[in-house]
Amino acid sequence: MSDLPFLPPERGVDCDCDHRLHRGVLLDHTGYTRRVCACLGCGAVTVADAGGDEPRAGDIRHYGNRVVAVPDALRDWLARWPRRVHYHIRDDVYLPADLRCGDPDALARIEEAACADQQGLPRNERLRQVGGVPTEAPPAPLSGEMAVYATVWRSLRDEAGG
Repeated sequence: MSDLPFLPPERGVDCDCDHRLHRGVLLDHTGYTRRVCACLGCGAVTVADAGGDEPRAGDIRHYGNRVVAVPDALRDWLARWPRRVHYHIRDDVYLPADLRCGDPDALARIEEAACADQQGLPRNERLRQVGGVPTEAPPAPLSGEMAVYATVWRSLRDEAGG
């Protein structure tokens, strides 16, 4: 049995902060088993596998998140990606990775402002606007659901002529 924590479903990050301060790193992790989440309160980043059950087709029940051990260099690289805001608009909205806010109500106001600022911008411009996209390649090959981070990194690099 693993010594790594198993988090309740509402917690994406292994920290003591209010779970309402947790956001996905780059992605809306809905539909992903392997998730990368960050806390905007303390800055902690956690990679976890979502545990769930589907007793009937389409009836998915998420029962928690098993923290996954990843090398420090990879966690540090993932931690530099922007945080995805929880807004139900067509396109993703992002916050800078270095933003810290310990109050869920204040964070909601910051997210509303980001939504207004980024609406109408292509996703690549949204990411560049908030900054923090890693300039170097991932420190290790990424496979499975984690490969999307390397794919986005390569796309942004190629677009910039890197």
